[in-house]
Amino acid sequence: DAAAPRARSRAPLGWVGLLTGVIAAIAVLIYAGAAHDLSTTGVALHIPWLLFGLGYAASEFTVVHIEFRRDAHSVSLNEIPLVVALVFLSPGHLLAAHLIGAGAVLVLHRRQAILKFVFNMSHFALADCVAIVVFHALLGGPVRIGPSLWAAAVVASVAAASVSVITVSVVIWIHQKRVTLSQLRAVAGVALVG
Repeated sequence: DAAAPRARSRAPLGWVGLLTGVIAAIAVLIYAGAAHDLSTTGVALHIPWLLFGLGYAASEFTVVHIEFRRDAHSVSLNEIPLVVALVFLSPGHLLAAHLIGAGAVLVLHRRQAILKFVFNMSHFALADCVAIVVFHALLGGPVRIGPSLWAAAVVASVAAASVSVITVSVVIWIHQKRVTLSQLRAVAGVALVG
């Protein structure tokens, strides 16, 4: 029966949709519960969030593609605008800059399918929310240029990269219908170098 193979090939899409919904829900919960009320770090210099949107868009143009069989993981350089945005933007503006800047590239340049696009937006939001919470927790107050700021920014970007590696690896495993830990190590190595 020809309908059976089609039903089996659609099954991963249902799981990807469910995973995407879970990721988006966790991002919303973290933002509403912990990140929303955090303010900017008190830096006197004001940089419009739209400039960060352009930075995130540029980072989506400079990606490294890691292929595993029929699936690929793309690693961008979005840690650069993330680290700077953690210092200069409010959590809401950071999220808006990332989702609008990267989203525009994914829609207009890469022409991603809707499910892949929604997944990417969800995992970007979750990674950003984790980075915001980690950064502010480690900073513990206003920005002071020095080792505590650098450490907070590095740990926050590593936390964000880890969230991205895990979420993208899980979606690849869903498509491959198997868990490949060597793939996770390779993707994590490339992502954490950023």
